[in-house]
Amino acid sequence: MTYAQYRSFDLIRQEVYRRFMNLKQQEILQAARHLLISEGSPGFSMRKLARNLEMSLGNLQYHFPTRVDVLEGLLAADVEGYRQVFESLRRGNRTGRDLLFQVLFRALSDAGHQDEIAVFRALFSFNEPEIGAALQRYYRELYTLLENGLAQLGAAPGAAPAEGPAHPTAAVRRAASLLFPYLDGFETTRGYLPLNPREIAELLTDLVQGILADAEEDTPHSRV
Repeated sequence: MTYAQYRSFDLIRQEVYRRFMNLKQQEILQAARHLLISEGSPGFSMRKLARNLEMSLGNLQYHFPTRVDVLEGLLAADVEGYRQVFESLRRGNRTGRDLLFQVLFRALSDAGHQDEIAVFRALFSFNEPEIGAALQRYYRELYTLLENGLAQLGAAPGAAPAEGPAHPTAAVRRAASLLFPYLDGFETTRGYLPLNPREIAELLTDLVQGILADAEEDTPHSRV
């Protein structure tokens, strides 16, 4: 299966909205994204969001009491979207190496869209501890998702991914620590790199497989 056959992450996000939220919550989060993109943090308020939705402030607050709740809803949907991407790719008959490549290629190909960059720039520009804490939770959840995914892949290039949860090893944590800041930063740096997303995904896949293969004897232990 080629990347062109995969759905875009935006479509997966919409599917997450449909599966886990009622119609009104879906509508609110879509409008919140558009407001963040168009006006950034200075123009984002519950009153303006309610006005854009042509609903009362009280009705909006019935679904999301504060703007922090709205923004946390956006972040939670993104995490669930990434989880759905991994699970949808995992259901194919792939080796661990192929699955890792497909996940990385998908993540790198979806990165760098201007709307996504605008959303996160707006989120980081809020000078509010609650929103900062929400972003910290978001990144912790994403890191855990990446770490657990790598733990299931297996070190051997031709090995099948493990079924069910697997315990992260020290090697898995090293690999996750290599990938995580790269995948996040790729949104803003991709336009300046000499390699395309497919070539970078191949390079990262080889690096991660090497890390995992060099430490197959690692024993699981708790993160300090």
